[in-house]
Amino acid sequence: MGIVSQSGNVGSHTMNTVARRGLGVSQFMATGNEADIDVADGIAALAEDEATRIILCCMETCRDGERLVAALELARSRGKPVIVLKVGSTEQGQAAAASHTGALTGSDAVIDAVFRRHGALRVRSVEELIDIGHAASILMPGRLPQRDAVTLMAASGGFGVMMADAMSEAGLRLPALDAATRDRIRRVLPMAGTGNPVDATAQMSSRPDILQQLLSALLEDPSGSALVMFMSLSLYNSRLRGVYLEALARVREAHPERALMIVSQGPADAVAQINALGIPVFPSIDAAASGLAGLVRLGQLAGQPASAAHRLVPQETMDPAVLRNEYEAKRALAAAGIAVPQEAVVHSADEAVRAAEAIGYPVVLKIVSEDIPHKTEAGGVALDLRSAAAVRDAYGTIASSVARHAPQARVQGMLVAPMVKGGVEMIAGISRDPVFGPVVMVGMGGIHAEVLKDVAVQAAPVSEDEALAMIRSLRMFPLLDGVRGQAKADIRAAARCVARLSEFACRHAADIAEIDMNPILVRPEGEGAVVLDALMIPAAPATPAH
Repeated sequence: MGIVSQSGNVGSHTMNTVARRGLGVSQFMATGNEADIDVADGIAALAEDEATRIILCCMETCRDGERLVAALELARSRGKPVIVLKVGSTEQGQAAAASHTGALTGSDAVIDAVFRRHGALRVRSVEELIDIGHAASILMPGRLPQRDAVTLMAASGGFGVMMADAMSEAGLRLPALDAATRDRIRRVLPMAGTGNPVDATAQMSSRPDILQQLLSALLEDPSGSALVMFMSLSLYNSRLRGVYLEALARVREAHPERALMIVSQGPADAVAQINALGIPVFPSIDAAASGLAGLVRLGQLAGQPASAAHRLVPQETMDPAVLRNEYEAKRALAAAGIAVPQEAVVHSADEAVRAAEAIGYPVVLKIVSEDIPHKTEAGGVALDLRSAAAVRDAYGTIASSVARHAPQARVQGMLVAPMVKGGVEMIAGISRDPVFGPVVMVGMGGIHAEVLKDVAVQAAPVSEDEALAMIRSLRMFPLLDGVRGQAKADIRAAARCVARLSEFACRHAADIAEIDMNPILVRPEGEGAVVLDALMIPAAPATPAH
């Protein structure tokens, strides 16, 4: 393993723990305050190092987003998994990291997304970093699991239930065994429980041939699941140690390609013998659950193609009028290929009626002002207007309300737009990350984003497929996917909208700090998605150098 760490103490602790487990360390580097060489340089160097197979990284902050991305892509192209312990996931932790390194930490959610996009596995503790790194080194090459399915076996029903709980909480599935597999188990041990987990009773360790037959039946099950066997403290017993080691050696020889893992504690030499067979040993059920879940993610990340979306987008000069109000913002988005409704800006009640009749009732009337970003709070919106009289009344009411709530506001008129219905509301937006630049966000509309924090983020730009994956990752995605007989929403159109927004933001990164598209109405499949409201915030002028 190659180890690169911003913290010297965390890195040396990791190195010594790895060495105590009998694993080789190819290179260890601590980048400290990073006056010159940073952690991304370390990852890139290890990716090119012939003696390094797996890269462990301990990171407090990222100083150069593009440099980190290039290093991660280099490691992926060399077939070297990168496992990252990124500390500072809470506000308090981020504040400590900033004071320790004197650098901007950036959003934790953004760097999390960047790691996933570029093939790095993020872990949450030193123990997880070493456990998963150790197990991956044993399973590589060729046995990293890519499916989130696991079959469990123990000599105790109670431990089996504990394993099932831990694996399920880690996000792993426990598929039912095939009928033929259950029959094979019963022929070997008639008293065994053949669910998943398999309760093999203490008889499973009575003879090596019995254990071998049980393990072979499970490894040959059509589910193709990873197999985890609980052995408790059996390795401390010389007779049981002999049974387990003989059976495991036979099974590994017969099934060299399958992922088999053990939960056990025992003498170091016994654990080393099992590791030497290509079988990782985890010290506890919880470590095995988080470890297997991490290995599955690592296998999936290794199998995904390099990201084509993270590319330089040419900068373009932008008309400052785009930042003036909703109408101008939506015109700019429309020019970028994002669907918006047919609208008109009017300056009198008569003009409003004529525009409403041209658009078709019902309509919406909204104040247009660069000084009133939140129109509803100023009484600047009227919905579902179905006649000329309703439009005239609403025009007067809005004008009076805005005059009372924001007497100093510069008003450019009122917007007449169709009252669009029939679909699911989403939101999308752009913010500026101090390290990775423009970041795109997508979430469900209403309380789902604001209260439940059900959003997905990624460094911009994103491709349509990446935007689609972001949408599918939302907890409330079933609302878009036709839950309870509802029509499926046009998620492909929503993804196209998000991708084009991300490209627009990159083209105009010098001028725009934030974009808010809220709501986006995603219509039924095949009918598209339309942005009903939009707001753009200008970037702060550059601070002159001193």
